[in-house]
Amino acid sequence: MSTTSSFIEKNILARLRPLTTKQTSLGVVVAVLFAALWTVWTYWGRAPVLAMALGGATVGLILFRYPILGGMLAVFGMTAGLTGFLPGSYSGTLLLTIIILVIRKTFQRDFTWRVTPVMKWAFLFFAWCIVTMIWSGNYDHSVQSLRMMRAAFLSLVLYTEIVREPKHFYALAVGAAVGLLTTASYTINSSIEFLTSGAALEIAKNSKPGDVSRFYGYWADPNAMSHVLIPMIGFAAAVSRTKLGVILRTITTLAVVLGLVTVMLSLSRGGLLCALLLLIIILSADRKYRWYATGAVALILLVVVTIFPTNVFDRMATLTSGKADGSIRQRSQLLVGGLHMFEESFPLGVGLGNYRTYSADFLSTSLTFGMISHNTYIDIATETGVVGLILFAGLLVSAFR
Repeated sequence: MSTTSSFIEKNILARLRPLTTKQTSLGVVVAVLFAALWTVWTYWGRAPVLAMALGGATVGLILFRYPILGGMLAVFGMTAGLTGFLPGSYSGTLLLTIIILVIRKTFQRDFTWRVTPVMKWAFLFFAWCIVTMIWSGNYDHSVQSLRMMRAAFLSLVLYTEIVREPKHFYALAVGAAVGLLTTASYTINSSIEFLTSGAALEIAKNSKPGDVSRFYGYWADPNAMSHVLIPMIGFAAAVSRTKLGVILRTITTLAVVLGLVTVMLSLSRGGLLCALLLLIIILSADRKYRWYATGAVALILLVVVTIFPTNVFDRMATLTSGKADGSIRQRSQLLVGGLHMFEESFPLGVGLGNYRTYSADFLSTSLTFGMISHNTYIDIATETGVVGLILFAGLLVSAFR
């Protein structure tokens, strides 16, 4: 045995040389490629599943190292309207990032989580909304509203934890700006196609007084699109005024301009009013270039009104005259009906998401289907009662303190 050991040591082991780092790395790469090729060859029918699993694992590892990327992806998906292509993608991205963040903090033995007063009020309000589902008349309507509230609550939980430095804030702004540019690109493109294809002239022949052409790309609703874009436009405008790199400021500035054009094309009256208020805030904050910015806004408005097939001024004029637009009268009735519904369902409300279940019963004119009130406070008061209204008021107060 000793003779054999000495032979191996002198003639084999003595001739082996230590591998360099380059040789070791090359060996690992070759081994991984061989394992991957063998796996694909053996399980060719499951190759797409394996590719998805590998991609998911890669994304998970990246988010494990940089959780802020999950926040960027979620902001981009929300602003770009990806839920129209991938329903539930926004909440899924938030939940995945939160789970990875929890695992990361567990490995680091960090069991703390930032809990702000806003989050406490939001949790109480969210919990109470779930409780009201017990006596809701239409469970499906409650589930739809709960999904939207879940996304809002998960957003608050995630962004409160991951945004700790200015660079994190800027990272989210980049995601929002790219999402704005994405939405603006296909919304403006759809309006140009509408104008150049001859569809505008054909519709104009058969249109009735008060009919308008609204553009919202792949979003399900122009009002929802404008209401999502407005805060993101303000977000991008705030970053565009910082002393960051030229590329970042250019992207955010372009996102602000095209985002405003997109809101104008949507012809959402609430969105247009919020855009006007946002412009006043931006112009009042930027004293140095106020007149340049004012001229730029006037030029944008002129281009939109002149070139694109939409009429912003006529749309806004319907706010002061309900004769030209029946939706104004209808929404007024929805508000009055909501107040009556609040009285009838006092103090607990009709249940989350159930305003539209009973809206037709409280209107002076008949509806063929239920509608929302188009007013957040009426929805909360009628659906969650006095308790929900108090909790939501506490959330707002804590947010401004």
